[in-house]
Amino acid sequence: MYCNSTQSISHDQIDTKAWDLTFDPLLYSEKCNIPRRAGLTLEDFIKDYQTTEPVIITDVTDNQLFRQLNERENLLKEYGSYIVKLSTANTHSYDKTRVLFRDYIKNMMEEQSLDRNGKDTLYHFGDNDLEEFAPLFDRYVKPPYPDSMLRGTISWGLGGSGTGVPFHTHGAVFAEVLHGMKRWFLLPPKSRPIFDPNESTLKWYSDIYTSQHDGTLQECVLRPKEILYLPHGWWHATMNLGQSVFISVFI
Repeated sequence: MYCNSTQSISHDQIDTKAWDLTFDPLLYSEKCNIPRRAGLTLEDFIKDYQTTEPVIITDVTDNQLFRQLNERENLLKEYGSYIVKLSTANTHSYDKTRVLFRDYIKNMMEEQSLDRNGKDTLYHFGDNDLEEFAPLFDRYVKPPYPDSMLRGTISWGLGGSGTGVPFHTHGAVFAEVLHGMKRWFLLPPKSRPIFDPNESTLKWYSDIYTSQHDGTLQECVLRPKEILYLPHGWWHATMNLGQSVFISVFI
């Protein structure tokens, strides 16, 4: 299923100032069985999706400025000297480690390998360091829904190709990719996935993914300018394709 030798797919010119968007093509799929909607009104969103089904919203507000602020060079310039908190990339993310943000971007956003477990992979994601980065998040244009719906916690992260978080659940959330791409695997609340919470998503993808296709698994590759809405309690696992920067807003 997965080849450790990296092959390259590139969507932008790669240099030392840009995110490395190359990834192993075996991690990519054109399959997308999550509904994609444009022109989704608030009324239809509440009726058709809010408590029942995931949906990808394809005509969201363009966060061009926020994406620019999240370019590699800009983050290093503005926040490289900050101390950030990393979590382990396993289901429970118990262990935390503090490092210079510059060191994480330059030295630790590595490609995930099959022989490194999620519990041994340090990853910047979640609601860590929100206060320190508040001026950055103030520039984020949230999904086009009422403020009363979008007052939940912001989750922001950066990860190397093949990294991600194995299956877990939480409250309802809008998830957006700013750079790179992110592959999502979803299962409804009553369809508990087969997985080891301490292994990586990559390991699950290599060993278990094909046997999980029982008709309930939904998946899609999320790109910039798209937002995935995930209702409360849905199981989901993620895998970055290329170095990725991403942000979520919880309801």
